[in-house]
Amino acid sequence: MGNACLGDLSEVIDTHRDLFASKVKQVAMLGSVKHVRRRSLIVPDEESFGDGGERDRAFAKNVYRACQESEIPTVTLSKDLSRGFPFPSDRVDDLTSTNHMVATKVQRSEE
Repeated sequence: MGNACLGDLSEVIDTHRDLFASKVKQVAMLGSVKHVRRRSLIVPDEESFGDGGERDRAFAKNVYRACQESEIPTVTLSKDLSRGFPFPSDRVDDLTSTNHMVATKVQRSEE
């Protein structure tokens, strides 16, 4: 298990697609996707990946496309799922002590 921003993941896909396809077993993202038509690829809902601008939307499209072409399952969780989700602040403090990038970002957003 690992975590990365869409930009880093997209860069790995562009530079080492074979390695990505052989090592990655599943990709989970926060966002949403457009309704799927038969025999078409899943496409991210651009509004759900809009916080980071046009680059994040392009990264999301690249990740979804590469996962589908490589037959890597994706799990997409709505951003609304995380809003208001009870997560004790002492857990964030514990995670932050490990310098984990996600915990550090969460802690900064609480300030």
